[in-house]
Amino acid sequence: MPQGPENLLLASLVAGGWRLPESEMEAVPLPLGEPIHIRDGGGAGRITFVDEGVVSLVMHDEAGRPAEVGTVGREGLVGVPLLLGATVTPYTAFVQIAGRGRRVDYPTFRRWCEDDPAFRETISRYVYFRLLLSYQNTACNALHTAEQRVARWLLMTTRRTSPRFALKQDYLAMMLGVRRATVSVVCAGLKQQGLIDYSRGMVLVRDVPGLMRLSCSCFAAFDEFHRSLIAEAVPSPASPAVAL
Repeated sequence: MPQGPENLLLASLVAGGWRLPESEMEAVPLPLGEPIHIRDGGGAGRITFVDEGVVSLVMHDEAGRPAEVGTVGREGLVGVPLLLGATVTPYTAFVQIAGRGRRVDYPTFRRWCEDDPAFRETISRYVYFRLLLSYQNTACNALHTAEQRVARWLLMTTRRTSPRFALKQDYLAMMLGVRRATVSVVCAGLKQQGLIDYSRGMVLVRDVPGLMRLSCSCFAAFDEFHRSLIAEAVPSPASPAVAL
């Protein structure tokens, strides 16, 4: 286990005096493409806190076509449906950018909520903001241009990881629900403006302020919550926050 949690929810609690029960958590790798199940093979619920990397939440239509409905980085956890009493989830979760996390079984997590009001309040606040972000994402997909949405996606990923990360254009097109040709045109334009560079499946964000000017206001909604967590957390030297 690293010294101090890199997950911002856990870090904010530890900064407030909560003692991290490491013996009740399992450190787990999050390899690229791995599905994150909220229930194990026996049906028992489990919560995964993301310490590093990004997890994508994807829904499929009747034809099996995927669309991203949310992402989770080190600001959050995977398993919100369990917290709301659901037995099934309408989406699938898989690792979009490789990293690592901490997993805890749901009965233990529920005991933490029952025993500690501060823990329960922090988790409730996170669930509330997940709902707000899902509303924002719906509005963004309906109202904003492909260029704005690509800029937002790149900014959110940079915020959660680093300015350099692995990404294929066909994957980004699938996540945003647009044609690959559209993403190619947008990314070529961003590269021509000097905002990003990309080669062999790797993206480098070169100009964050420039991307912010292009992005829709939806990034600010995410960034506000992210900053509120960082303000309460103790940043990890091993994984510093990207200054946006």
